[in-house]
Amino acid sequence: MLKRFLLVAVMLCSYVGFAQASTIAFIDGTAVMKKYEGTIESKLKTEFTSKEESLTKMQKQLVDSTETYTRDSAMMSNDEKLAFQQNFEKQQMEFQKLSAEFNQQRMKRGNEELEKLLAQVKTAAQKVAKDKKYDIVLQSGAALYFDNSLDITQDVLAQLDKK
Repeated sequence: MLKRFLLVAVMLCSYVGFAQASTIAFIDGTAVMKKYEGTIESKLKTEFTSKEESLTKMQKQLVDSTETYTRDSAMMSNDEKLAFQQNFEKQQMEFQKLSAEFNQQRMKRGNEELEKLLAQVKTAAQKVAKDKKYDIVLQSGAALYFDNSLDITQDVLAQLDKK
């Protein structure tokens, strides 16, 4: 127990000395993401609109087929019912496959766009930190408390807006 206490005390003293010698700034990553999430979403919407419309059309056809079967099944022979059900199951499996592929592609592209944004944020934060002579930039969520004068979020957003 005493060893742990001494180790923590030494680490805190080292950190305090380090923090006093370094200039630290903070950035609110959540605020940055909120500002640009709409941009990412609209880019993805533009890119995937035709595929989404195609899936919606396919889904409507499946619903229409179900309604047709419900309405007309009493007048169908067993062979017609079996053929209809087999065709419907085939279409449904195709829809599920295409829907899963669509969701996977959209998620992948969303992650790619997010990674691009994060790289741009990192570059912008580095530039602001160099210009303002900060040694360290941390996420504001990592701190229990910090003085608002150390928040460079608006400067980073301004830097991003230049691009």
